[in-house]
Formats: sequence, structure tokens, C-alpha cells
Amino acid sequence: MFSFGFSKNLLQLSSGIKDSKTRGNFYVFLVQKPSSLISVSSLSNSPTTEDPSFTVSYLINSCGLSPESALLASKRATLKNHEKPDSVLALLKSHGFSKPHITKLISKLPLLLLADPEKTLKPKLDFFLGSGVTGPVMVKMLSSNPSLLERSLTKQIIPSFDFLRSVVRTNENVNAALRCSTQVLQLGLHGKLVPNLSILRNHGVPESRILWLITTHPRALARMPDQFSEVVKTVEGFGFDRLSSAFVIAVRVMSVLSRSTWERKLEVYRRLGWSEDEILTAFKKQPWCMILSEKKIKRTVEFLVKELGIKASDICQCPNILLLSFEMRIVPRCAVMQVLVSRNLIRKDFCLSSVMSCNELDFLRKFVSKYQEEAPEALMAYQGRRGLLGSDIRSEDCGETVML
Repeated sequence: MFSFGFSKNLLQLSSGIKDSKTRGNFYVFLVQKPSSLISVSSLSNSPTTEDPSFTVSYLINSCGLSPESALLASKRATLKNHEKPDSVLALLKSHGFSKPHITKLISKLPLLLLADPEKTLKPKLDFFLGSGVTGPVMVKMLSSNPSLLERSLTKQIIPSFDFLRSVVRTNENVNAALRCSTQVLQLGLHGKLVPNLSILRNHGVPESRILWLITTHPRALARMPDQFSEVVKTVEGFGFDRLSSAFVIAVRVMSVLSRSTWERKLEVYRRLGWSEDEILTAFKKQPWCMILSEKKIKRTVEFLVKELGIKASDICQCPNILLLSFEMRIVPRCAVMQVLVSRNLIRKDFCLSSVMSCNELDFLRKFVSKYQEEAPEALMAYQGRRGLLGSDIRSEDCGETVML
């Protein structure tokens, strides 16, 4: 018990050392003294334990990992010397990977340091760059999901990439899809991607909508074809127009939600007083309303009901409101409307959707500057709720400044 507490104190002590090299040496000391600080069993999951101190030190000083992350990573890859890892890092840097990207990549896949840089890694990096993928997109893609570098270039990456290009056609769309997710290159080409796209086409979904889905939400196509087919049939059964953007958005939403999560969201709306028809109405108007967190849904609806006296069931007619920022839009605008209603400057039954959906510049003109003389407190309410100082309010939507 004493040994564990002592080790924990030393680990906490190391976090206060600012210099990474010093911290690295401190952790090397910990690894070299397993009998009193870290038990031998704690390193038993490592593929080998030839020289864990060198591995930890290298991961910290050369790759930028924190001591904690380096200690964990050292259990997944043990370095014998610095030659191959140095070559791997040099290759990554020459292809545009910055130190933060390298840190992120190696912390997720430390075994990459043991790969052959010329035979295994360089051909894949060169393929992406030579195929129209921009440097920044490639770096972001691989540092976020380095497992792609473990895939076969000829059997997985090239066929999937060629198919993606055949669907989205342009380099711009290829980059958009990969910027969003690398899953499109990791889905089984004939097991998922091709069948699921065929399902959409067979249901009459336009190519433009399919293009939008694969370039912005390729994760939606990751389901097995039988499950994906059921999702598409369900969305169709809800009455969505298959030619509309709402159809593919609804497919995207239902594809990534488990049945239990879907049921929980339905129950949240039921508890807020919505009927089944009202929930369906809201979903058809704004499918994204089912992807929101339960906390966000509940807080927004309850606030509007309490502060503005709106019936919860009426919000289903303008579900876009649920997607707006609670702190930056809903609360400050409600504060302004409360002032104007209390001064009888506007009707109590104003159109909530119009008030909340207009851009910042229009809102300030219509409801703040317009009533500056009759209700100067409207501006104070708006600024107070947003925590702004001074009289210049910069529009979030337009990038313009309104002088009040």
C-alpha cells in the first residue's frame, strides 16, 4: 500500500516538471526502478521488455508524448535503437507533419515507429499526394486515424480511393470526403459501400444527394447493407420526400443512432409533452433534432416554456430552434423579447421562429436599435445575457458591426 502511494506521489510530482527532457529522464528513472515504483507485472503486457527506458525517453523527447502517454505507448512498441524511428519521423516531417501531428499520430499508433519508412510508409504518403489529396488534408486524416497506414496500399487503399473518386468525381469532393472522415477508405468496398449506395439509388435518391452524403457524412454508409436498407425504408415510411435533402439527412441521423439511443430521444420529447405525431412533425421538418443531446433538448424547451410562456408542443412546428446556441442566441434574444413585450412594443404572440432564425445583424436592427429610445434596457438585457461590454456588437453571422 505504501509502495503504491509513493509511486502515485512521484507521478504527480513529475507532472510539475515543465521541461519535457527532464520529465522524460524522470520517467526513465521510474521504468528503471520497477521493484520500488512500478511493478514488473505492469510491464508484462508489453510485446517485449528489452529496453523500456529507451522507448519511454524516445517517445517523450523525439515524439512529444507526455510521460504518461509515453509509458502507456511503450507497452505497445519497444524500440531497440533510434535509427528506424528517426527515419520514420524524418519521412513524416518531409511530408508536412508538424510536431503536434506526429505526437497525435504516434500516441495512437506507436508501432508506426517500427515500420519500414521507404517500403511501407512512403508509397502510401506519395500515393495520397499524387492523387489530388492536399497536404493539410492528408496530415489531418492520418494523424486522426493512423490505422489507415496499416492497410494494404494495393488491396485496400487504392481500390477504395478509385471508387470514391468515381462517385464524387473531383479532387475538391475527394478532399471534402476525407476531411470529414477516413471511413470511406476503410469500409468494405463490396461489403458495405457499393451495396449501400445501390440501395439509395434503387430508392430513387438523386446522385446530388448521394454525393452530399458521401462527402459530408460517409459514416452513415458504414452499416451492413441489410441494416442500411431498413433505415432507408423507415425514413421512406415516415413520409420524407426522397428527392429532398431532408431524406438523406434523416438517413444519416438514423444510421448513426442505435435503437436504444433513438428510443431515449423519443422518450425525452414525450416527457416534454410532445405526442407521437408532433415528434414525427419535428423530425420531418428538422431531422437533426434527434441527434441533439438529451440535456440540450430538455434545457432549450423548458427555458422557452418558462421564460416566454410558449407551449412545449408548439415548438415542434419550428424545431430549428433546438439547434441554435443556447447561450449565444436563445437566452439573449429571449431577454430582449421579454423587455419589448413588457413595454407593449410588440405582441406577446410574436413569431418565435422568425426571431430566432434571423441573422444577428437583422435581429439587432429589428428588435434593439429600432426601440432604443422606447426601451433602452433591451440593449442592456442583450449585452448582459451575452456578457458583452461596450456598445459595439459584432454580428456572428455577417461579420458586420452595428453601432447602437
